[in-house]
Amino acid sequence: MVNQVKDCMFQFETKLKTYHDTDLLTATECIELFDSCIHDFINELELGNEPQMAIWVDCASSQSYGRATRYWDESNVNVIDGRVWTLAE
Repeated sequence: MVNQVKDCMFQFETKLKTYHDTDLLTATECIELFDSCIHDFINELELGNEPQMAIWVDCASSQSYGRATRYWDESNVNVIDGRVWTLAE
């Protein structure tokens, strides 16, 4: 069995609402939360509510954000036919 360290956090918020702002979780738990929120992210994006969604990794504590991975906001994604596409930098 793989030992999953709780050193990640998940955030999903808009200019109007916070959906998730977690304490430390495993990477697997964060990925599952991210994937489960994609539909809500698309809805908020289409409503113009400026959604932001990210998984933070390498966090020393729940007050110490590490580096963001899988970071989405209105400036770096497009929705085409109901699917989210990240824009190349």
